[in-house]
Amino acid sequence: MIASVTELNLKNFWSLFLFLPHAVRSKVQADKSKGLISISIKSEGLLVQRTLTVWEDEASMKDYVRSGWHLKAMKSFGKMAQKSFVVKFEVQATPTWEEAIKQLRAHGRSIG
Repeated sequence: MIASVTELNLKNFWSLFLFLPHAVRSKVQADKSKGLISISIKSEGLLVQRTLTVWEDEASMKDYVRSGWHLKAMKSFGKMAQKSFVVKFEVQATPTWEEAIKQLRAHGRSIG
């Protein structure tokens, strides 16, 4: 199984209104995606938004990331966010948020 952790740092309070519709649509898409095992969303204040997903395999994860509402959200990144971080790693079970953030800080790559 593959875990994916993302952190999106929004530009400002107003960016939240651009982000939320993308987040809702992407969550609906993820829930319907082949290979999704679990999804969790967590905020740190209003401007830091995180996701933790676990997938059966990397191919399923990539199919989701590169299609539909999630792809549209990524194309709008520059309007909403100043930076983002992402990490993926193999797991035997769904990690805790503590472990997910530890992996993100240690091995995540910056986008934007």
